[in-house]
Amino acid sequence: MMQKNRNSIRNWWSRSISETSKKSNSDRIMLLEVGQYLENYLWKNWTDDASFAHLMSILLLVNEKFRENVNAWECFHGREEEFSEFFEKVLSLKEDYELSFAERTSHILFLINTFQSLEDKMVRDECLKLVSIHLWRKVNPILVEKEIGGNKKLTRFWKKTLESAEESEDEPLEHFYLYNLIQDFFTVVESVGEEDQVDKDLVRYCERFAEWMIDLLSQLPTRRFFRLLFESSGFVTRCKGSNLAQRNEGILFNQLLDMLRFYQNFEVDDITGRELNEEEVDAKECSKIKDLQRVLFTNFPNMKELAFSSVSTFQEPSKFRNKLKDFTEEELKTLAKHLGLFSEENNGENPTSDELLKDRIVETFQKRLSQLHAVNEMALYPTEGLLWNDNAIPTASYEGESSLALPKLNLQFLTFYDYLLRNYDLYRLESAYQIRSDVEDSVRRMAPRKEVKSATQAGKGETVITRFGGWSKMALLLQDFSITNVADPKLGESKPSKVEAEAVINLSQCKGGIRREWESIKQHDVVFLVTVRATKFEGEEQMDVETSIRDQIGVKYVRGASVREIVDEEGHIIKDSETERTSKSHGNVRKLRLNLDTAQYRQDLEEEEDVYGTFNLLIRRKSKENNFKAVLETIRDLMNSESVLPDWLRDIFLGYGDPNSGSKEREDCTLNFNDTFLSGSHFIETHPHSQLEFFDANGKEISKKEAEELSPPFRVEFENLEDSKQKLKLRPYLPSIPGPYPHNIPRKNSVPFTVAQLEAIERGMFEGLTMVVGPPGTGKTDVAVQMISNWYHSFPEQRILIVTHSNQALNQIFEKIMHLDIDERHLLRLGHGQESLETEKDFSKFGRVNHMLARRLDLLNSVDRLAKSLGILDDVAYTCETAESFWMAHILPKINEFRRKMKEERNQNSIDVLAALFPFTKFFADAPQPLLRGKKLEEDMRKVEGCLIYISNLFVELKECRAFELLRSSYDRSNYLLTKQARIVAMTVTHASLKRSELISLGFKYDNLIMEEAAQILEIEAFIPMLLQEVNKKAGTRLKRVVLIGDHHQLPPVVKNIAFQKYSHLDQSLFTRFVRLGVPTVQLDSQGRARSSLAKLYNWRYKNLTDLPNTLSEEFKLANAGLKWDFQFVDVGDYDGKGETAPSPYFYQNLGEAEYVVALYMYMRLIGYPAKSIAILTTYNGQKNLIRDVFRARTGWTRFFGNPSRITTVDRYQGQQADYVLLSLVRTKAVGHLRDVRRLVVAMSRARLGLYVFGRHSLFDNCYELTRTFSQFKSRPNQLVLVQGEEFPSKRKLGDESNLSEVVVQDVIQMGNIIASLQQKIDEKIKRFDQEEMKNEEWRRLEVENKVQAQNDMVQMEDTAEMEMEAKIQHMEEQQEMEEQNHTD
Repeated sequence: MMQKNRNSIRNWWSRSISETSKKSNSDRIMLLEVGQYLENYLWKNWTDDASFAHLMSILLLVNEKFRENVNAWECFHGREEEFSEFFEKVLSLKEDYELSFAERTSHILFLINTFQSLEDKMVRDECLKLVSIHLWRKVNPILVEKEIGGNKKLTRFWKKTLESAEESEDEPLEHFYLYNLIQDFFTVVESVGEEDQVDKDLVRYCERFAEWMIDLLSQLPTRRFFRLLFESSGFVTRCKGSNLAQRNEGILFNQLLDMLRFYQNFEVDDITGRELNEEEVDAKECSKIKDLQRVLFTNFPNMKELAFSSVSTFQEPSKFRNKLKDFTEEELKTLAKHLGLFSEENNGENPTSDELLKDRIVETFQKRLSQLHAVNEMALYPTEGLLWNDNAIPTASYEGESSLALPKLNLQFLTFYDYLLRNYDLYRLESAYQIRSDVEDSVRRMAPRKEVKSATQAGKGETVITRFGGWSKMALLLQDFSITNVADPKLGESKPSKVEAEAVINLSQCKGGIRREWESIKQHDVVFLVTVRATKFEGEEQMDVETSIRDQIGVKYVRGASVREIVDEEGHIIKDSETERTSKSHGNVRKLRLNLDTAQYRQDLEEEEDVYGTFNLLIRRKSKENNFKAVLETIRDLMNSESVLPDWLRDIFLGYGDPNSGSKEREDCTLNFNDTFLSGSHFIETHPHSQLEFFDANGKEISKKEAEELSPPFRVEFENLEDSKQKLKLRPYLPSIPGPYPHNIPRKNSVPFTVAQLEAIERGMFEGLTMVVGPPGTGKTDVAVQMISNWYHSFPEQRILIVTHSNQALNQIFEKIMHLDIDERHLLRLGHGQESLETEKDFSKFGRVNHMLARRLDLLNSVDRLAKSLGILDDVAYTCETAESFWMAHILPKINEFRRKMKEERNQNSIDVLAALFPFTKFFADAPQPLLRGKKLEEDMRKVEGCLIYISNLFVELKECRAFELLRSSYDRSNYLLTKQARIVAMTVTHASLKRSELISLGFKYDNLIMEEAAQILEIEAFIPMLLQEVNKKAGTRLKRVVLIGDHHQLPPVVKNIAFQKYSHLDQSLFTRFVRLGVPTVQLDSQGRARSSLAKLYNWRYKNLTDLPNTLSEEFKLANAGLKWDFQFVDVGDYDGKGETAPSPYFYQNLGEAEYVVALYMYMRLIGYPAKSIAILTTYNGQKNLIRDVFRARTGWTRFFGNPSRITTVDRYQGQQADYVLLSLVRTKAVGHLRDVRRLVVAMSRARLGLYVFGRHSLFDNCYELTRTFSQFKSRPNQLVLVQGEEFPSKRKLGDESNLSEVVVQDVIQMGNIIASLQQKIDEKIKRFDQEEMKNEEWRRLEVENKVQAQNDMVQMEDTAEMEMEAKIQHMEEQQEMEEQNHTD
């Protein structure tokens, strides 16, 4: 049997896999991988005497899994010892077999993939053996001695290594594996001739090898001992001097070598991982030159002049190379030998040609180029040179088949600068890719064509110009463009300090919403100036498809610019407010005053053509997608500053150290959990394994049974015990009553948190990093909100920053915060999206300022009423200042006097005198009566204390309002609100990136950071919110707690360029990376969103995910009206003879599924389902557009069907939910990207009550990754089953199949007939609905008009009140001046 399996594998290898360069064979590998050839056959039958074909087959299948972003190592676990033997076999492949270059490439790619999986212990243990200190035994001792320096610990380690090597009889293969592989690589790369044809497989092998070298140098564990071997081999120098590097076939190879040189010389201490500053790097370079000078002076008497030369002589390659011409070949060898660059023992491995030795010596001492300086000089706006550079921005068809000269985001980074630089490069390129797509789309739609312009009267001949025959909503013709101001350069710079321009456009052809979009362009928005020179006359055929897209559409130049201000036809500057744009702008002509990129302008001056005199098109982009410039500026600012994270977060952020180090050690402490626990019994139930003690409000210890009756709020004391255990002591406390009015009663939490939720909340109360994994429907937002509430009450001096990926998530958090006991004056929401909040209150800067101004008037009215209740007739409520004087002169003395007298009377235990002594009874006459019951002194005293707190808070608030009197501008008032008053500030990650420099300049501070949707946020976008405040270098960062809440089992951040996803891992979130590193997480383990049956479609992806009790409620027990099953996979065959189609690459559509999905939606609406309860989802953008088209065609004749809550893609719908989801899978030829289990989880978890999936059953049923989900669909028929005679809402219980009138729908045609018959039955109902909807629309229009008028009236009233206040203040100031003058006289 074993022999039969081996023969089968050998046959497969010879027939299907061995010639991997052919596209058909790549397809075969993909099919084998999808069919689980690795898991079920190759690894299952692997033994240590397996054949070459068997071994290479495993390598290829593992590589294919990495290409498809599928877990490759899962099947190897459980056989770790065999994996070690297998890995050793992989290493010995080169020695045991004669490999082709295609096979060598697969071998190297396998090693690349293993070294990118260091989070897996099984893999890590094998990989790190290759980069041990034994590599130094192949390095010149001179270099080793310099590397060790004075490090005593390293010296001892090195001596032990040498001693153990001498004692060992057999040299393990892994000790010198890398050294031998590099020497073999030199043989390959130097075998390329100057002109002979180069094997493409050889080039791919060289590129992959260079890629692997970069990976080894860019992670500290692999770099630590490898870098010295790599540098001593002269890898970059030898490869740069090879023929391959000089030929066109070696362009990518050359780019990879440049990256290698950068990482070889990176500013980091390889042993400690400490980042080296500029001074240390310069000192290191000078020390090397000093050693060189010493060698020259000692060993070359005739070169003393060179020995005494300046540092610049050695650092400038041309100068130093010129000096080396005076050396003979033997002298060069001697010099190289003394420098450790050459040894007689390794003569064969260190070629001794003059040029190579010179190159090695020159490169060793040349000055390090500052990458930061290059970044600072780089233009932030992409130009045509970058946009259509396929080497920098790979096309959308990249499938992982080749290396790319791009940085990677993997587990670890060398330093913060390395982290920022990689993210800067990738974010810049990803932005450029999106801009390129937008520019191409807009120019195509404008349909540029050549046109011959006849001879002019001046006698000039015919000229060819560009005319635009089309139209695009994102582009307009430029009427005029001119440079208006070029400011002189700053001291020490060559670029202008400012370049201003003016672009003129005409909006006459823009109507309705399109015009509003153009009018909404505001200050700091980015627009693009484009020169288009048409390539074809009208009617001519398009260019060959092999012609670049840029040449096809005729784009000559692209330049970015930011808007400074906009001017209308009459010269009025249009402000950013909506009212100003729509009502006060005149005419159609708009002048956009722009700021150009100064660095790019200086470069353009060197062009032969005047670039800025050729622009003929202005293109805008959607505002949500056009923030790239601000983000790049923020990253660049961070690169130029010292990025400081808390000590407990620094190492783990870079990917090193103990994964538990982010969670600080818990100290004995008492924390206020307020209303987190609903009762004492809730606390006991959620701590089943903890050692507990209980106390009453007076501090007396009580029994567990008595504790069950305790009510919140609670404080919990944590006491550390031995064996890392803790004792928890529960203590209730009597909160102060903040006033006698009903609205003073604190709002309380009503969520009965689960054990896992409470573990997350408790962890978040302690300082350090907390990671919460929240599967769909497990209450992530409730956990986040309770953490925020607890911080707010427990740490009144600390400020909280809330960050989310989307405005929707931010609004959900805010809406829940408003229902807890948090004073709204301490809440602030920054950025757009405020209008979607389901509240009439405005939490934006503008809204909060208005609230405080209105609140000030209310408070002053209360002060006036308080004064009158005490018989004080002076105008004490004139301003906040007079109110404060009133507090100090009258109220505070009365309170103190009352307390003194009560202390005296309390000794006599008198209840009767309390009401008589209380001085503010009259003021509280409007409170619920009786104010004091006169039954219990303690009860009445608490009520009185509450009244005093109410009065005290009144003046505390007025003190806060005083700043709004003194600060006159809205800008100053809003900044005061942000930096001083607001204790809870919320924003999206985009807003944080855009406004970082502004926030720091204002002195924004915060102590606690909570980040929701963290697994959907790009690495750099998650990093920036941690650095929104200035750091005190002595005291360190103020940040105390970081809480990341997300789900790495759902979709990652959106990255549109496939190469940046697959090769560079730009879509890896910080949250996911921390999980890979092994940072402890708390997984929420109970979902309450979906029916239990629907949850089983995805809960297998999580550990012990169960259902909350609410899923047993009546809503979840009822069947879906008109449908037999609550979820079903509906098999859709070819429609009109077609399955999936692709009108353009990757734009997949399936008309049969689109028709079926829309038909089911119409059926559900016809039997009464609310439109907003249904969402239509698909896995591809092409299908989304097709469904929308079909939907309009089928339902556009009536308003009855309405619109579903969303028609969108699965990716776009992440984080949202609907009662019923109709899902189209589109593909019929290949599974496509649903094979990514994260997308599957999102798709299956959006529905609460019903999920109906439309696709090709035979295709998806055979996909291994989907098995756990699609096996459950198998329990239901794969044809849609309807139940006739039912209307929404259903009264039938789920699973009740008695007396059902079932209809099994065979195909979409039958479904269409069913809908037609239903429509006929309710035709009159549809007509009445349309008539009523028209009336409702008119009513809604009038309501909106009235609302707008009311808002305008409110603004006018506020303006009037503010003017009156300013007049009062001015009057007081004048009176004060007169009194001072009279006093002086």
